[in-house]
Amino acid sequence: MSKYLDDELIYNLREVINKTNIFIADSVEKEKFNLICAVMDRFDNSVVFLNNNQSLPLSENDIILFFHHCCIIRDGINTVSKILKITNINTNIFQKYCLDAPFNMSKSEYKGDEKFFEYLRSLFFAHPFITDRSIPKAIKGEIQYSPYILNDGFRLFPELKDSIGVTVYSNKRDMFHICIKYDDIKNYIRQKYMEINNIISSFQQIIDNKVKEWSKRKVNRNQSTSEILLDIIDIYKERYLDEYDIKKLYDYLTYDISNKENKILVDKYRNVINSTIPSICDCVDQMDYDTLYELISPILYPRIKKVYPMLHYQLEKIYCYLDGDNDKNSFSVKWGLKQAEEFSNNFAKKWVKINVNKMDFTEIKLLTTIACYFESKEEVLHNYD
Repeated sequence: MSKYLDDELIYNLREVINKTNIFIADSVEKEKFNLICAVMDRFDNSVVFLNNNQSLPLSENDIILFFHHCCIIRDGINTVSKILKITNINTNIFQKYCLDAPFNMSKSEYKGDEKFFEYLRSLFFAHPFITDRSIPKAIKGEIQYSPYILNDGFRLFPELKDSIGVTVYSNKRDMFHICIKYDDIKNYIRQKYMEINNIISSFQQIIDNKVKEWSKRKVNRNQSTSEILLDIIDIYKERYLDEYDIKKLYDYLTYDISNKENKILVDKYRNVINSTIPSICDCVDQMDYDTLYELISPILYPRIKKVYPMLHYQLEKIYCYLDGDNDKNSFSVKWGLKQAEEFSNNFAKKWVKINVNKMDFTEIKLLTTIACYFESKEEVLHNYD
């Protein structure tokens, strides 16, 4: 069975929303985020239902359920389009049902499918007992009521084959039936659903405008290395990016170490950071964050090939537990310090001296990183596999 509604569109919509932090961080754009997430999540279920139930619904409950999912699609598109200031496409698929009795409208009087679908929605399940706001060409003071949904059991005429409908009571005219071809309703919802493409384009335009705005600001390179990193941190915040790695570079570059015996190796490591700054600036100016990560990853997260059994475990606890936000008397911090001590005794002492009792977390992590960095360089020098 071919798909009635292309679920790839929901994937494309999610992709454009999730590829940036704009819609969760920007003070203006985040107002749209919860709405679009709710719409996408509802669409997931409704698209699956409509694609899996394409044949004519026969029972009253099946017809109501079909209309329910149609309304989720239609209302979701209209609500998001409104907040994005997108003009909806108003089709005339249902116009033919209003040109004859009981409405006898002219083509110019027909207000489009949007209004008529509201009318159908009211009669089928939303307001079947009092419908007065969306009646096509209503008589003054008219109220309509719908006691029955018409399924196949009411098919009295061949021309009503493959239709669903309702019986309508009115306080201003005789009882009548409205029967709509099932394919006409499906075509209306399909066209409405395809307006997701306009929503995707609108969100992409928001992103493009932001990127254009951000691109105007370049890193101020006419200052010290530490000040350059602070400038980059500020740019990251402006662009709603996670500045964690840049902040770590800044901390490792500026921290005043307590044990001067480590100074020679610390200075060598900081020279590596300094030598990378121009390339980092280029990446920030060009918004090339993948290349930037490739530049700083070997500096901040060096990989060692020859390891002892507990090395990766110890590194994990050092970096995760020795955080300034953690309670220094907590078990996790004490365990992190214990692992740092083990790491120093088993590995780091070859390169640096770590005193977990006298050093704060930043210095411990700096020296841990330095030990791993120079070990990784030595491995390359000796061609370790």
